[in-house]
Amino acid sequence: MELTFTPPAPTRAFSHEQVARYFFVRLLDDNDDNDESTGQWRCKICTRSYRQDDGRGYNNLIAHLRARHPDFEERIRSASVSETGSLLSWPANVVKLLNLDDNVGNAVKSRMLRRFDEYIIEFNKVNLNRQETLIGVLTPKYGEAGKQQLEGWLHSEKSVDDVFKLLEFKKDATAVVTRNMETLDNYIMLYNKAKSTEETLVGAFVKAFGETRLDNMLKSVPVWDKKSAKLRAQFNQWKREKSG
Repeated sequence: MELTFTPPAPTRAFSHEQVARYFFVRLLDDNDDNDESTGQWRCKICTRSYRQDDGRGYNNLIAHLRARHPDFEERIRSASVSETGSLLSWPANVVKLLNLDDNVGNAVKSRMLRRFDEYIIEFNKVNLNRQETLIGVLTPKYGEAGKQQLEGWLHSEKSVDDVFKLLEFKKDATAVVTRNMETLDNYIMLYNKAKSTEETLVGAFVKAFGETRLDNMLKSVPVWDKKSAKLRAQFNQWKREKSG
């Protein structure tokens, strides 16, 4: 069963991406344990589906709205006014809806947590004045347990590569903006301090995806994106050192 969370639209000017994500649902492959995108997006108004690959703009989806639902701009403006009142409570409500395992170790590996992480990414894209983090939203539920999970991995002699695999990063551009990267970065800092090593985010990502693929993933994300900023800076430095 597909479970997709779409945050209400805010009161602001809307980009094509924001309009598309408001009126369409990205269809995921329920037969894939990694919840990979099928490349299809379904209109919430008329349920028609269209192909729209990540990183290639939203022209197909916007063209559909203009042709089939010419009042879409009025709809989203109206929604942004009527739904703002409930906007700020969305992340907390979604946590309750997901009914995540009370054990933080199980929750970290949960398929639903990965879906919630995607929701946080979408929420932040359309709510520039109210940015959320996965850890910040989950702290009221788990408290210090998240920190204890990192320490537990360390005591279990988990390498950075081991934790990278445990976090189950997706194999598309969302990997460089997911909040799992924040978890990995926190673990790397803890690991380096305990082991006197110099592991890095870019080292883990290059090993997992390769230089060319990681380069393409970062290019598909806006350069001003804060979530990918540290990885992007490390990658640029890594390339300079490699070529020098």
